[in-house]
Amino acid sequence: MNAELHSKSLRLLDSITKLVRSSLWRYFLACIAAFSLVLLTFYWAFCNVPRHSPQWTAERIDGAISDGLDYLARSGAFAKLFDQGGEHAMHHFILDQVLARQPHSVLRGQREYCDRANQRFARWRAFNALPGWRKRDFGPAERMEVQIVIRDCDNSYGRWLLWAVHASWAKLPPQDHRRLFEDISLLEDSYDLTHALMTYWLMQRTAPEVSARLQVSERIEQVIRRIRRYTTWAPRCGDSYLERVAFSLMIQPSTALSRRWIERILTVQNPDGGWTYVPPYSRTLQEMFGFQIAKYRSQPHPSFLALLALVSHRDFIHFQESSRADPHWSREGKLSIPGSRVSQ
Repeated sequence: MNAELHSKSLRLLDSITKLVRSSLWRYFLACIAAFSLVLLTFYWAFCNVPRHSPQWTAERIDGAISDGLDYLARSGAFAKLFDQGGEHAMHHFILDQVLARQPHSVLRGQREYCDRANQRFARWRAFNALPGWRKRDFGPAERMEVQIVIRDCDNSYGRWLLWAVHASWAKLPPQDHRRLFEDISLLEDSYDLTHALMTYWLMQRTAPEVSARLQVSERIEQVIRRIRRYTTWAPRCGDSYLERVAFSLMIQPSTALSRRWIERILTVQNPDGGWTYVPPYSRTLQEMFGFQIAKYRSQPHPSFLALLALVSHRDFIHFQESSRADPHWSREGKLSIPGSRVSQ
């Protein structure tokens, strides 16, 4: 009898122990899940919810643009010729979009000098048909030269962009055509998406009929949605982040684009006026908790992208304000290149 009672007691104790352990384990898992959810929410809010008023942004954006242009002028990046490690023609084109919205005499002089001096390089001349640049119609010999440059270009992004300038007649390598127009899931990373987006944008201005046939407007929508997902969870405000925000704002300005992204760009501007290519993760923590942002070395590439983002945002805000004041006000020429025809 005592043995049976002891056995039952042991079984009861074992059951209670299992129940306690099971409850503790579930409680532990629930705590981990709750903490993860809070952490995820906090991180999402850090990346996307504005911390300051629109006035805070408005008060800082003009000075940030001015300081950034001064940094680029001092860096001399746009004063170097093509064979001296100078900037790519497309980088000059992007700078043109900034200077059209915020003139800077020194940078304009550097741009004009480089454009004249770089005409001896085929890889520069091939871009002369960019919207707003010096030449629209290429003869047979010039077209042959462009096709050779496309063929010999070992960088896929360079091929895409140059082809887009001449999309009405130039031939695009089959592997590039597949990625851009047949299966855009092959555009795998952030730079693939941003360069594809710029390719589509150029096509709409240089070859509207080809753009319509290849359904470029739909592809822009698809790519921008993917780009915004990248930016929504991006920890670092570096070169790829700046490129995503800049191209999204220039190509398809929208209220869906968080003002927080612009705040982050303003917050991490370096004291010399520029921005950093790949900032360390420690700077993300400084941003996140409101610590003083450490000084880092600036580079021209992220800097002109940041400037494009800022001037595009400023233009869009002005457009919204003007539209509210006058519903018939047109933004033609404000957010696009005047005279360009865009296929819808």
